[in-house]
Amino acid sequence: PLLMVCLDGLGNLSTKHPVLTNSAISCLRDFLVNPSDLLSQLNTAVRNADMVKPAIVLTGTTSEHDFTEPHTHKELKKSNASSLAFQKLRDCAIENICKALRA
Repeated sequence: PLLMVCLDGLGNLSTKHPVLTNSAISCLRDFLVNPSDLLSQLNTAVRNADMVKPAIVLTGTTSEHDFTEPHTHKELKKSNASSLAFQKLRDCAIENICKALRA
């Protein structure tokens, strides 16, 4: 949430103070084009953690049909949550760069 607040702050600064628009746009552009080392490492760690884990396969047999479940619900939820967080961060940056461009 801290990064989202900072990105919103840049968008709001540019609308309230048009003098700062060029600086805000360049900061937001740099954030989108050249992500920070911390975010890159975090994204790499999340992707590697998903790839390294062995897949848990549940199989069962009922009288009517066989079923197989390749992943547990927790693994999918964790993977989707981290992916969703990065998407929200990107969308926030894009929204605020648009706000700055309109100013």
